[in-house]
Amino acid sequence: MPAAICKAHGLAFFAVPKAASTSMKMVLYELEHGRPWTGEPDRVHPRFPTRPITEEDFAVTEGLWRYTIIRDPVSRLLSAYGNRVLHHRDIRRDAAPRRRDRLLFRLRHRGLSLYPDQDSFYCNLDRYQRLSYSIWHHTAPISTFIGTDLSRFDAIYRVEDLPALQAELGRRTGRPIALPREQTEGAKITLDMLSARARDAVLSQTDPDYALLKDYYGPPERGPAARLGD
Repeated sequence: MPAAICKAHGLAFFAVPKAASTSMKMVLYELEHGRPWTGEPDRVHPRFPTRPITEEDFAVTEGLWRYTIIRDPVSRLLSAYGNRVLHHRDIRRDAAPRRRDRLLFRLRHRGLSLYPDQDSFYCNLDRYQRLSYSIWHHTAPISTFIGTDLSRFDAIYRVEDLPALQAELGRRTGRPIALPREQTEGAKITLDMLSARARDAVLSQTDPDYALLKDYYGPPERGPAARLGD
């Protein structure tokens, strides 16, 4: 389920990958178990698995304080390339774990690479999502994890508003809360660094997210460079 539950304090955090989810889960682990998370940051996720949301997730969190953290959709999608493709090498890990797989990869998946450049990655995102669960997980639409009815949450915080979330959690738990900064490794990509075709792919991919989060984020303007193909 996408909700990371901390029964000790009545909390239900609905995680969105690439939106401070690792940091928040590390805090919840400490609140639930009384000791800090000391393992690799990525390994905290099996303790609080994030999966596509279902109606049952709202049923089992009834009476808990439901909250989520959201991020600007383009910023979230662009962060996946540096962190998951370049730093964690998810495509190679998932699609070609053995040497033989790596040698045959270009024959089996023409036009793709285990280490794609940023333009190729976004222009072929759907194909990379099919090859790697982790890539899909970190680039799937935000609605996959929080649904389409935001009124079901008691609170929604943008990543820019984390100090307010820390203060609220401190009030609810009776202790200071400080979210660590995790999963920041990897090259930083901005929209203007992409080719026109890749920019258009990113904007098309994030259109539904901006529609869902219209009260929190607005989409970038679609200038001529973003509309024209290469």
